[in-house]
Amino acid sequence: MKKHNKAKMKLPNRCRFVLDMLTDRLKLFLMVVIMGTVSFGLIDVCLMMLLESRQTYLLADTLFSVDKEFVYKVRDMDVMNMLDMANENQFQKELVQSDVWRELSAYTYSEEYAFAVLKDNPDYRRLMAGSYAGTVMEKLWYSDNQQPGDYMLFATINENAGELFDIGISGNAEILKDEDGNNMVPVYAGSRLQGIVEQGQVLGTIDCFYADDEETYIPVSCYVAGFIPQGALILADGYQGQSDIAVGLDIMLMVCCEDVFAAGYGMNAYNLTKNVYAAAKPEELPGVRSQLLRLYEKYGKKLDLCTVTQMMDENNEWNQSLMLMFAVAVILMVSGFLAFTTTSIISVLLKQRQYGIMLANGVSHRDLKAMLAMETALKYVMSAVAAFCIMHAVYLSEATYVYTGVNYHMTYLHMHWQYALPVLLLICAAGIVFSVWIPARMIDRLNAMELLRQI
Repeated sequence: MKKHNKAKMKLPNRCRFVLDMLTDRLKLFLMVVIMGTVSFGLIDVCLMMLLESRQTYLLADTLFSVDKEFVYKVRDMDVMNMLDMANENQFQKELVQSDVWRELSAYTYSEEYAFAVLKDNPDYRRLMAGSYAGTVMEKLWYSDNQQPGDYMLFATINENAGELFDIGISGNAEILKDEDGNNMVPVYAGSRLQGIVEQGQVLGTIDCFYADDEETYIPVSCYVAGFIPQGALILADGYQGQSDIAVGLDIMLMVCCEDVFAAGYGMNAYNLTKNVYAAAKPEELPGVRSQLLRLYEKYGKKLDLCTVTQMMDENNEWNQSLMLMFAVAVILMVSGFLAFTTTSIISVLLKQRQYGIMLANGVSHRDLKAMLAMETALKYVMSAVAAFCIMHAVYLSEATYVYTGVNYHMTYLHMHWQYALPVLLLICAAGIVFSVWIPARMIDRLNAMELLRQI
């Protein structure tokens, strides 16, 4: 006897049936969603703890233009040498003037009085107030009757550092003259300062430089030569592998050492040698090391070349608990799958009479399975979305800002969007398949006549 093929139910009708079935057991549905939200929330926490333990590694991969395994910090392991200031000053001057210096990347940043043209600009004031809101620095400013924007960070890098951090600068760094005929130093403005300052605009003078034949700082005029790309980052000052790896340049001003020297001015050697890195492949490292070693030994220093990865490994306390967090996340995920599967099985058992009536009225087994999948998917998606939104709000409420206006926690929030959300959605999709499979097999075995006889 030829089997009659039942017509496929239209999607709007399926949705209507699903909503009717959920309404009949609304309390059970809400309890399942709440349980799922708690489960996904705990998974979210574990994911973020895992991501936080890898945060410095993730950010370092995008921070450098070369593999971080080939970026070495140049440092003196004997900190007592810093106490001999005369020896230290002479060493720093000779290092900056040496041949090996041209192969090294150096940078620093310091807090300076903002230019008057900026302090008098209301847009600049609003930008700085928002960037420093809630910071320790904001409280210190107000306690000293200062306002956010009275000071700003001034970064100094050499060309090698610009290439190392892939800071592509737009503009033309020609040497211009001020009203008195003195050379002006080109300055590059952070991306968020666009519209507040313009290319070619003279900012005023700043006491950051000194003339070649002087030992004291002198006022030097600066002008905006161009802008720094949005989101440009450099390593944190004095980085030792800790979590706050990067500092943003979006609201900083920046000068390039080569531009300063071309204008006829000098830089403080101490500031330049605080953050020195060598980007070298294994075959290049011995040559760089031998040149540095001769200079370090001359001044009684203990040279150390440590990669950025090694510094992070030494200071990353989360590595010890990484496997534990992973195990907890897996247990929570499996527990959530089992809980949703159990509720789906119970739902099928409770609805057998209703399913029998529907099958007798022309609804196919495929339609029943599709409606089961829609109901299960709705539970999973609502739970996952609710958990993600709740945890995102929690992370946002705990946001704390560092001095630069670059938010360490915003990096945390960025990880929540970029990494945690896709993983949660992937878990959600896998959970739907896992939770539907057994109940779907049960539906395949349902017989309309047998179910109707039980009524």
